[in-house]
Amino acid sequence: THEADMPEKDRYLEWNEQRLSKWASEIGPFTEKVISRLFNSSPVREQAILPALSVLKLSKKYSCTRLEDACELALTRIYSPRWKNLNSILIANQDEIIRNNRDNRASEAEGFLRDDDFYKNLGEEDDEQ
Repeated sequence: THEADMPEKDRYLEWNEQRLSKWASEIGPFTEKVISRLFNSSPVREQAILPALSVLKLSKKYSCTRLEDACELALTRIYSPRWKNLNSILIANQDEIIRNNRDNRASEAEGFLRDDDFYKNLGEEDDEQ
């Protein structure tokens, strides 16, 4: 069926690489990299549209954050992850590994926080000596 032959109400925006890449970039850089690699590894770029669409639809089932974390984790193990890889990560909640690592790094970066009393007391110790 040609788009011109379809009733006006049934017409829809065609999925293409640019549209899918934009959607991926709105989710995050790791999702964008997964989609980019899907298109780059396909001999005919149009053949990557359905696999890319299936990956991006995982954000509707799980969430954008979880998909982004799953993509980050998958890219550490697989050059060009597919839906099957990402779905397995999400089903098993393995994306929590990325969130836990991120939380640990954030807490380590905070270091020790000292309030004003610490420095006041420090000055008093110097005076006593």
